[in-house]
Amino acid sequence: MLPEMLTDNNPCLQAPSRPIEGELQFSTMSTTGPWSAGTTAQLICKLPYISQGETKSICINGMFSPLGECILPDGGTNNNPVNVMPQQENIPMIAK
Repeated sequence: MLPEMLTDNNPCLQAPSRPIEGELQFSTMSTTGPWSAGTTAQLICKLPYISQGETKSICINGMFSPLGECILPDGGTNNNPVNVMPQQENIPMIAK
């Protein structure tokens, strides 16, 4: 049995915002709304990204609850590559 607040008649007309580097998978398997109360949207991050925050959003009272985001495992952002070798300095060789 669904909790009382999920049994309202207010469908969600708009999906949660699709996170950068992630996809949404709906419990109804439909990617278009409206979605009935109680429908869930699951956050699935593309590799090598991982989820941070809520991974499930639920349709309640006509709105989906907030979702987390997809981040790089080291906490970096899209602007900071994960595996970058430090640049070596050019050190002149001294002839003997």
